[in-house]
Amino acid sequence: PSEASVNVAFDVPAAVGALQGGSEIGCSDDPIVSASVFATPGSSVCFALASTAGVTRITLGEAPYDGIRGTLVDLGVDRGAQSLVADNWMAMTPTYVYLGEGDDTAVRFRRDTPMPALELFTTGFSTANVGESAVAVGERVFGLEDGTSAAVRVRQYFDETGAQNLVDWDTGSSWDGLGTRAIAYDGTDLLVATYSTSAAARVYRLDPSAPGAAVELGRNDHLTYVTGVAGDATYVYLAGRLDGDAAAEGLYRIARADLGTSTVVPELIGLFDVDTFSNPIVLHTTATSTYAYTREVGASVLAYRVSGTPRFMGIVASGFSSTIYEGLTLDPSLPALFVNDGNTVPFYRID
Repeated sequence: PSEASVNVAFDVPAAVGALQGGSEIGCSDDPIVSASVFATPGSSVCFALASTAGVTRITLGEAPYDGIRGTLVDLGVDRGAQSLVADNWMAMTPTYVYLGEGDDTAVRFRRDTPMPALELFTTGFSTANVGESAVAVGERVFGLEDGTSAAVRVRQYFDETGAQNLVDWDTGSSWDGLGTRAIAYDGTDLLVATYSTSAAARVYRLDPSAPGAAVELGRNDHLTYVTGVAGDATYVYLAGRLDGDAAAEGLYRIARADLGTSTVVPELIGLFDVDTFSNPIVLHTTATSTYAYTREVGASVLAYRVSGTPRFMGIVASGFSSTIYEGLTLDPSLPALFVNDGNTVPFYRID
């Protein structure tokens, strides 16, 4: 691989910086117990920490990385007079990139057009059917209502032709008064995770090809504040807090075989600052590994290896204009990530 992830760990928290070839490649002013940075294989990486930190043991590690790693590419989207600073959800199909702007508007642009203009949709969207998360399956876009009293949570916003076509999708479902802020597609089913500050997180599946009742896959007593979900054949991945502790918020996974046992303690993949409204997780399988990408309260795009022994690999991209933007989607065929970033440069691709 052209990149490696280099990790340093301390026995006590310390502020740390990382240099390669005289250039800073990572830095934390806050005391931390470990850090990972991307570096070129065969090169030297220097980690620096204050001599007053009290560290008595340093552990170094290295792992190859063949995931997405690159500079931000401005997609040149012409937003016209449309403001894009109140994002609610983001989704991507083979043809379009979509963004939910507030509760009453959706915009999209074509992926195959240079300097694309935004197409605006305002009819049909309101606080009654728009929440904080959405996902695409083919050309379909499904949105998730987050209200705890809402009878319908999952709706089709756009159909298989790309036409706007709002359809209640979770007919006959019962959500027991829990919030819903996380939706994903695992390659077979839609996955929805519930949100609560105290109640057990539940995971449901729905058929993306036809409306019907959500089927509960299981629940977990330890995870709360869940705002991100993803799944593969073996695990369900969730962004949230362990036992409601803000100091223990991050990315966790639960084996699908364990979803039926609510007392199982989820496996920690990595700690990060989880957005309490929406924190998408996307999975990317390469020739050697599977990675999970997520966005730390909009500040940075993070990469975790989730195949084999889980490991934080590093920061894929940073330097966004604000920490309030939450959108993150993946095109595995390129491969590339897509993110939103407000008005100045509305959308980036990360190759």
